[in-house]
Amino acid sequence: MSVAEAEAAAQQAAEKAKWHREHLWAIGLLTRRGENTSHYTHRQIEKNKQNLMNATKVARRTARNLRKAKLKAQLQSNNPAPVLILNDAPWYNLVEEELVPSPSRAKSQRKTRRRRHRN
Repeated sequence: MSVAEAEAAAQQAAEKAKWHREHLWAIGLLTRRGENTSHYTHRQIEKNKQNLMNATKVARRTARNLRKAKLKAQLQSNNPAPVLILNDAPWYNLVEEELVPSPSRAKSQRKTRRRRHRN
């Protein structure tokens, strides 16, 4: 796979994942306020969650493939320039950015706060 192909695939996958994330957000699943989503069946909601997870997985994989392709191209060009191409794809971060703070982190912060007050 050429770098250009990998780039196109990564871009496409990231946009797809972003679309799914925004769709879920619109449904009100990602908000913790518990908006009324009764016009969606439970099954539809689960399917949407699944779609988002899969799209994100694919986006991460394609971003990884892009980095590999770039690395390969770099190595094959016999160029002694630095080989470490890590996170220069702008859409790679698109996949990682989260619209919601992760609940696990909030939980751990709460724990440490409680611990601090005890002392």
